[in-house]
Amino acid sequence: MHSRLDACATAYLTNLGRTEAPTRNSLAETIREIERLLRPSYAPLNGCLPMGLRFAHLAAYAAAAPSGR
Repeated sequence: MHSRLDACATAYLTNLGRTEAPTRNSLAETIREIERLLRPSYAPLNGCLPMGLRFAHLAAYAAAAPSGR
């Protein structure tokens, strides 16, 4: 999870906010996988998943936003 999120964030920052379809697809797939792993309510198994999910949603939002150029 961490390596995939790092790769998506790196691609976003390297391309100055422009992401290509494979990066966006990988990010969407990562979000689905994290959501599938999360347990309802507080569970020790969740660990860092909620933080990773928040970061993934933020990266997906940024990737979907128009660049304004």
